[in-house]
Amino acid sequence: MVTLILIYIVGFSALYFIGMFYNSLKGYGDWYTPEHREKVKLISGSLLIIGSLLLYFIIQ
Repeated sequence: MVTLILIYIVGFSALYFIGMFYNSLKGYGDWYTPEHREKVKLISGSLLIIGSLLLYFIIQ
């Protein structure tokens, strides 16, 4: 359970920073707009859930 929480934290922060750098490279406006935040939450949340489930089945 502790490893899953750590994976969530590391994965979310990694995805967030990747998105931030990608956004700055593309030259869009403010990263902290509500639409961008919602997209980041949806994408990273779904990826984290899928990844944690896969890891759970691999560990089992």
